Amino acid sequence: MKEHIKILIIGIFVVIASCNKREPEPTPTQTVCDPTYNAQIKPIIDNKCALSGCHDVNTTVADFTKYSELKSRADDSKLRQYVLEQRIMPPTTTTQLTQEEEDLFKCWLDNGAKEN
Repeated sequence: MKEHIKILIIGIFVVIASCNKREPEPTPTQTVCDPTYNAQIKPIIDNKCALSGCHDVNTTVADFTKYSELKSRADDSKLRQYVLEQRIMPPTTTTQLTQEEEDLFKCWLDNGAKEN
């Protein structure tokens, strides 16, 4: 008889434990970061960097009207260093990047500075 009571108590416990409806843990939402060069990055470069006297076709330093030149600066980390870390580009005499532009630019660099 005692054995039946133990089995009954264990059975009740199992039933109660299995009835506990647990909500799944919410997964943290991730911001999708996939800016495209032509749609989002090039307009920033054209308006803030590839200007006359800065990084245009007449520049000896870096012609950012060409993706290949911009990509080479991205690959050697100079772009990140000057724009995002030291914040010396664009120079303070021109319009600075907005926070949204900085975020897009950082995301683009973090994802390999692709021409897409």
